[in-house]
Amino acid sequence: MKRLILLTVLILTIGLIPFLLNLHTISYLDLTGQQVQFILEAKRMFSTGAPWWSWNTFSGDNFIAAYCFYTVGSPFVWIVCLFPASHLLWGMLFALYLKTIATSVFSYLYFRKMSFNGQLSTIGALLYTFSSFYICTLYYYHFCEPILVFPLLLIGIESVIRKERYGFIKLSLATFFVLFINFYFACGSLLIGLIYFVFRCWAEKCFTKRVITNYIMGCVFGGLLSLVILLPMILHFWGGARILRERCLEEYLGFYPENINTFFAYCLQRLKSLIMPTIAENPFRDSILSDQNWMSTECFIPVFGIIGVIAYAIKRRDWITWMIVVSLFCYISPLNGIFSLFTNSLEARWLYGLIILIIVATLSVMKDRINVNKSLFIIYLALIIALIIIIILSSCYSVAAHNREWEISRNRFSEIAVIFVNIICLCVWYKKQNNTKLTTLLVAICGTANLMATSYAAVLPEDYRDKHQLFNNRLILDSELDGNQKLVEYRYEEYSYHKNVNILLNRPGNYCFHSIYNVNLLPFREVVDSVSHNPSFYNRISSHKAVAALTSVKEVMISNFLPDEDVGRFNGCLNFVKKDHDFSYYTFDYYIPMGFTYDAYVTKEKVDAFDAKADSVDVPLMMLENLVINPEDEDIFSQFLKEGKLNLKVDIDSVSKARRATTVSNFIGDSRGFICNSDFGKTEVVFFSVVADKGFTATIDGKPTKIYNVNLGMSAVIVPAGKHEIVFRYFTPGLKFGAIVSLAAALILLCIWIYMYRHKKSV
Repeated sequence: MKRLILLTVLILTIGLIPFLLNLHTISYLDLTGQQVQFILEAKRMFSTGAPWWSWNTFSGDNFIAAYCFYTVGSPFVWIVCLFPASHLLWGMLFALYLKTIATSVFSYLYFRKMSFNGQLSTIGALLYTFSSFYICTLYYYHFCEPILVFPLLLIGIESVIRKERYGFIKLSLATFFVLFINFYFACGSLLIGLIYFVFRCWAEKCFTKRVITNYIMGCVFGGLLSLVILLPMILHFWGGARILRERCLEEYLGFYPENINTFFAYCLQRLKSLIMPTIAENPFRDSILSDQNWMSTECFIPVFGIIGVIAYAIKRRDWITWMIVVSLFCYISPLNGIFSLFTNSLEARWLYGLIILIIVATLSVMKDRINVNKSLFIIYLALIIALIIIIILSSCYSVAAHNREWEISRNRFSEIAVIFVNIICLCVWYKKQNNTKLTTLLVAICGTANLMATSYAAVLPEDYRDKHQLFNNRLILDSELDGNQKLVEYRYEEYSYHKNVNILLNRPGNYCFHSIYNVNLLPFREVVDSVSHNPSFYNRISSHKAVAALTSVKEVMISNFLPDEDVGRFNGCLNFVKKDHDFSYYTFDYYIPMGFTYDAYVTKEKVDAFDAKADSVDVPLMMLENLVINPEDEDIFSQFLKEGKLNLKVDIDSVSKARRATTVSNFIGDSRGFICNSDFGKTEVVFFSVVADKGFTATIDGKPTKIYNVNLGMSAVIVPAGKHEIVFRYFTPGLKFGAIVSLAAALILLCIWIYMYRHKKSV
């Protein structure tokens, strides 16, 4: 075990040299676009002691539910949050080491469980930890945890199948870890676990009532233990932008590519992922593989690829062979989508399950001294070389067709280099197949080379660093980021090359590059973005000035590295304030303080008629003139507002002035909600651009008042004349009930363990 840990640390350190030389030169979509910002947000939210409402996420969102995919359930993120913001990247690096070591140790324990000796288990752990899937996952960062806990799930299943004394409890705890750390990956992990359970029971002839009952109870108790995070997630996610929506279903059913070229590219990518290493940044962007990038289609294990699987399958037709066949069929067919909640038919973010089976077969070849014969070896090498030639020729053809120059980029060079390193090591292994010490060395060499190639690809070239100074200057090092979440008075808008700048700078905005979206605000985003699958608010103030006014945007930040023509799109509504190295700062002409009133309303039915014309009709501008209400609330609102008319030629300057005429004062928002004061001459309907989430409750002078869903998903309250204090408080829906159930399940499980321990019995 000590040797394995030392090897893991050594490989990781050498492989990450390009990253370690300068942490701030790393550029990878999810790492610098999401993970840094989301961990900073988690640090701020946890420090408040009430991490309920995140103003920095979209136009505000349920923190626990929205971030359960990224940060909330990860113990490694909790560790990173202990680091000061000025050392956040070092904290993330430290956690990455812990994750990788844990991945090695847990996979080692699984291989030992499968009766491999210490040397073979060490080889298996290195193959699993430094497979292409894990290496490419390092820069997604939050993908590492599901890979880490998956071997624990298999250990739990094995314990149940072997009728071990505490097997049911082991499976319960493993299922809990799988679900709690990342619910999305849990779908794939648990499904693979179910398939694994069926095949293992079939192989061991142990389909007994006791085994099946213990398996079901283990999964159920694991689910109950994790309900503290699962229930808020389900309530938040169900019916949202990435599940159970029409476009997702269309995408899933439309699995196969439209023509023979894209279908060939799809099949080629799947084949390549099995027999050749992959670096995180696709180097063949001009080839037929260009459309397969970012799909997590990496399942190569260092040195071997699938040659061990082929050799094993030739000799044996047991549960390992058939489960790999089933997994491969799922990988290349529409069944691939069932491992990811049907959200995407192409992404294959469950391949760590296939990888661990490939490794079991490969280790079995070494354990049973099943030799790879000369014919198989030559055919396998020929297949790799043929695939390389096809990729390069397709890339040349693509470049020539578009009249571009074909260059050997550093990413192309890196991937070609690691392919040949693995081929050479495979040839050496073929000559000395029974030398486990040499095999360990070869796996370590290839794992290091594969990791270094990906690290090199993820580091920004020198000529691009000026445009990406955000992670190389004071912004990430600002000591102010260590404090609690900023008290919110208004919102910001930013426009730059970077993702989630507002979260990085702790400045609440509207835009967010985030995978989970609050379903309550989805109707508003669909009108604004005309995107139902993954609303992201890419259309910012340049084309939606009325949205900025509706959501109380006061300041605008524009990157100094944007082309002049992009900056010019903001004309007519901004006033220059200052300029620093990264951004120019402006005030927004049509700013309306948070919490303003209306004098007219229209029903949602009238606005729905303009949905199909969203490209030509400014629906948000019409919402700025008239409060959009649900038809069932018309009797109430008609007492305080007149019925309005939809004016397609409404002027934003005049209507924003009208909305600014009567507003609340002293608006302050925090992670618990917000508070403000009113002093109106008559009863007013006050609109807040805050999601009408079920977790909100409102009071006026301490007395409960109803929150109305208006403007397609936002909030309004009816405030009497005179001076009043308006308070909105938020608490995560489902969290309290989920915590009670989880605690009860934990106590029951503890009682079962005590009973088994005292009476020397098993369930």
